[in-house]
Amino acid sequence: MSILDDKRDISQDTIGELVKNQKILSNRGLLLKNLQQLISNLTDCENYIQRVIEQREVGDPEIGRLLNKCMG
Repeated sequence: MSILDDKRDISQDTIGELVKNQKILSNRGLLLKNLQQLISNLTDCENYIQRVIEQREVGDPEIGRLLNKCMG
């Protein structure tokens, strides 16, 4: 299990409250959340690249290098 987005100190006393309030995800839940975020980020990258190809946006060389490094 993983604890998400909670800055409080976690103890045995607070775990029950976190589970009840959906602050703890199972490994499967965490994987699904991370994959959904990855898909969203890749979609943003794809949209940016398409706008640059269609010359609707000026490409930023730094973003291009970062995308190339990430995809490599």
